[in-house]
Amino acid sequence: MARLPQPGVREHRLWQAQPVRTGLALAAASTALLAGCTTAGQPVHAAAPHQVPLMRVENGVCGSIGRPPVAGADAEPVGIRGDPDSAVAVWMPGLNDRPCRAQRTVVRRAAARRLADGVLTSPTASGISSCPDDDGSRVQLWFRTGGESDQSVVVDLRGCNSVWAAGRRSRRASQDLMHDLLAVATQPWRHGLRAWLA
Repeated sequence: MARLPQPGVREHRLWQAQPVRTGLALAAASTALLAGCTTAGQPVHAAAPHQVPLMRVENGVCGSIGRPPVAGADAEPVGIRGDPDSAVAVWMPGLNDRPCRAQRTVVRRAAARRLADGVLTSPTASGISSCPDDDGSRVQLWFRTGGESDQSVVVDLRGCNSVWAAGRRSRRASQDLMHDLLAVATQPWRHGLRAWLA
């Protein structure tokens, strides 16, 4: 029968008595953590809207009605699974934009796949960022892959150009992703992206 360790020295004795087992457990935990940290990230499934979100000006600021999603700082980065057949894009105006109106567009297969690749190749964000130029303008994309539920991603079009989804860690939009968004953007977002990329 094994002898119980003395109170107050339990962790020390268990560590000394089982160095091989503890080492193996640490190695297994490290491997599991590294396996979960892929650049592919995790998708967020959400159905694309059939209508444009309602917007309003309140206290001189343009904004959407309802509570926006929130990114997760310690979660896996946002990702896309599979090759999308198309995407739905909802273009949201900035805080000072007038008219204060969102637009909904459909992105065809080739462009949707370029956008999905752009999301996956955008680097994962780290640390604390200050984004003073962020005016709230963004595009929310819902990627559609045959037989699966839509996968949602938000790209902030100003400031830090975060690429994110509810409960997922952000990425920083690559130049390629911003150029691909420019190719499918409607006005006034096309004008804003062109000026930002110049």
